[in-house]
Amino acid sequence: MKVIVPCDFTKVVPSAMSYAVRMSPAESVEVDLLHIYEGGSNSKLSLDQARAHLEEAGREYSKTYGVKVEAVLREGSLGTSIRAVAEERHASYVVMGTHGISGMQRFFGSKAIKVVNESEIPFLIVQTPAEQEIFKRLIMPVGARPEDVEKFNWCLRLVKEYGSELHAVLCSFSDSGLQRKASANMALLERLCSNSGIRCTTHTAQKGKTVPAELERVARENKCDWMLIMITQAVSGIAATFNSTDQELISNGLEIPVMCVNPSMSERW
Repeated sequence: MKVIVPCDFTKVVPSAMSYAVRMSPAESVEVDLLHIYEGGSNSKLSLDQARAHLEEAGREYSKTYGVKVEAVLREGSLGTSIRAVAEERHASYVVMGTHGISGMQRFFGSKAIKVVNESEIPFLIVQTPAEQEIFKRLIMPVGARPEDVEKFNWCLRLVKEYGSELHAVLCSFSDSGLQRKASANMALLERLCSNSGIRCTTHTAQKGKTVPAELERVARENKCDWMLIMITQAVSGIAATFNSTDQELISNGLEIPVMCVNPSMSERW
């Protein structure tokens, strides 16, 4: 399995590496440590310095984790370069370390959501280093959107691949029509899990509480250690950004990693 770890030479990269090397329970992992050199007056390193730092980091990570780590340097913009490298090298996942959503926005700039929303592979966004045991209990919100059906397909795949327990949280809506749609989506998920031999523990969000607050509550009570969300897009002017709910989920206070997928990934997988 090929995994890409974007590298900006900050302290969040080791957190991403600690997850990246364990992304495949069934086969060996190869990691592309990817640095996008954008140059310009804001760059603290020359191109040659960046390459030297990247290659040294790759050697250190390879020695630490006992996996193949290849230093990959590209010149260009972050968003388009990550996508191009992922396609070129047939990567399965991008694992990125960040300090909450503000760090992610700084890392990606004004095209933060565009990178994930147009990606053909999932992003795992992590805030802290991996624990000894990971991917044991997956938590996922179930809302009223039609796109949730595609998220369910990802959910089933991930639960099977990693042997995770599944905890699904039914979101609460003040609008009765939306609540019926969400309940129908939850019923569909339960049928899909039953047909696949997967146990799904369901929870209902408390009325009047936000989705992020309720997911954190359920995750804390059930010791969930990762989350699956389907990214949606909010557009302000010409810049695409994460909507407020996605922002809070990605930067959750429990600091559990979040797997981000989008509807366009379904065709590839």
